[in-house]
Amino acid sequence: MAEGGPGDPVEVLLGAGQVFLGHTALILVAMVLQLTVAGDGDWTTALFLMIGVSQLVYVVPILALAWTRDRRQRFWGAVGAAAVTLLLNGGCWGMVGASIGEL
Repeated sequence: MAEGGPGDPVEVLLGAGQVFLGHTALILVAMVLQLTVAGDGDWTTALFLMIGVSQLVYVVPILALAWTRDRRQRFWGAVGAAAVTLLLNGGCWGMVGASIGEL
């Protein structure tokens, strides 16, 4: 049985919080790679520009665990947070593409 009952907003926020903690970890990994890996920051740039895709590394396990442990509200909170990130990343790419087209 799911914790907190149906429609528990705390579980939804916990799912979204897990995704945003993953974003924080991704930023920290990018910073460490920038400092330790020789090169001109290709890893950092790639991780930041492709966060909509690179978030799959940690979002898919969050979704799988939430679903198998019958925490549906946490699952949908994580789906919502990942969708917002993907849409924002896509919007930024759209703006970059539109500005390049105007040059």
